[in-house]
Amino acid sequence: MQLTIEGIPVRGLEIDGRTGCAHYRSELDIIAVKFNCCRIYYCCFYCHELEAGHAARLWPAAEFEEKAARAGLS
Repeated sequence: MQLTIEGIPVRGLEIDGRTGCAHYRSELDIIAVKFNCCRIYYCCFYCHELEAGHAARLWPAAEFEEKAARAGLS
């Protein structure tokens, strides 16, 4: 499933309008994370694990300045 926030697609399982997903859906779960391995935003690590088809890769220190989190809609 996919949601678009400010023109950026966010993927995940059972996404709501705030980027909550099948794994996390509390009032605090409003952040989507861009994964370094594929440069795609997912609701959570588990959604990436289920849908991406590859292992997650950590961000290298040289790329820590890159924005990799998006707030969901309120």
